[in-house]
Amino acid sequence: MNELLLSAYRYHRATALSRWNPTRDGLKGIPTTFAVAALDKARRDAVNSVRRYASSPWAKPVTNGSAETGCRWIENPAAMGLRFVGYCDVISDSIRHTGWFTDPHQDGKIRGCVYQLPGRGGKARFVAAHDNEDNGAADCGGPAYVDFSTVYRSNFKHEMFTALETISKRYQTPAMLKHGYWAESAHETAKKEAARAANDFAESEAEKEREYQTAWQAGSQYAGCLQDLAAIRESVRQTIRDIKGACATLRALPDSLKARLRSSIKEELSERETIFQRMERLKEGEADSLYFWPGDERLQGAFNEGAGCVVLR
Repeated sequence: MNELLLSAYRYHRATALSRWNPTRDGLKGIPTTFAVAALDKARRDAVNSVRRYASSPWAKPVTNGSAETGCRWIENPAAMGLRFVGYCDVISDSIRHTGWFTDPHQDGKIRGCVYQLPGRGGKARFVAAHDNEDNGAADCGGPAYVDFSTVYRSNFKHEMFTALETISKRYQTPAMLKHGYWAESAHETAKKEAARAANDFAESEAEKEREYQTAWQAGSQYAGCLQDLAAIRESVRQTIRDIKGACATLRALPDSLKARLRSSIKEELSERETIFQRMERLKEGEADSLYFWPGDERLQGAFNEGAGCVVLR
């Protein structure tokens, strides 16, 4: 399916669902009916090249250093000598979820994972990373964003002393006093440390992307409001043209048509005021679920990109 069409469909359906109130809307607003309307709006967006979601930074292959020192986007981890160990939630029982959402509508998700570097001196070395489901899962050889700033090494000596502190001397054997005895346990400890770090890494990156996507979508809705205002303005003009076409002057209009004109203009102006209020909330980062800090330059850029013009400075 066309990426632009799919993105727009997800946006319109999620937006409709977020505004649906079963008590207020009843059966006529049941969510299953949103799909057809969402697809119709998505097709119009695709025709007009309107993008409803910002392009994901993970869609572009990056192999050079990022803003975070030591982090690299790697297209083929195996070719770089990295062995996929597992997802952080599989390695550590303390992590009870399967990833972090990257957008306010919860369509995208990244998941922390652990890779193993070639060992040194018989010690295992692990690094934290995360994959992105849009580019392929890490457990299937997909690309990953790897944090090389910290390498988690198995420490036999530390593992031995830590374990012996909990074992009575009468139960200690000569083999236990050798570092190699604790190799497997030390490997497991280092792996779990990397897993916890990977989870924190994924959470941090997901939060940044979620904030960016939120600001971008707020800007996109701001652009939609501008289009709605233009449509209202044209609608009022058309109403006046239609009614004037029936009479030479407005004064010559029958009272019934005058009342209709006043009612139509009043309704359009009321809707216009509602749109203006929503635009202000969008700019302030306080609209519906699209909350963001408008004082952040990065998020200002995201909002302006979504709006297609400079709104926040």
